[in-house]
Amino acid sequence: MTPPLAVTDADAVIDAAWFAAHSGRTCYARAAHGWVLVVRQVPQGRDRPPVLLRTCLALWDRGAYSR
Repeated sequence: MTPPLAVTDADAVIDAAWFAAHSGRTCYARAAHGWVLVVRQVPQGRDRPPVLLRTCLALWDRGAYSR
């Protein structure tokens, strides 16, 4: 089993800045210990801030396109 991704403060700043600069986007991939897929999810109820979900891109690809 793959260990969970460790997100550093620097990663969080990079991701938040990217989404601030690309407000219409909901996801992007960045190189960090392999490729990481970062998805911005807006919770139910607009009074809460968006949540950034991160996963290993290879794991997401395997789950999305089961072979």
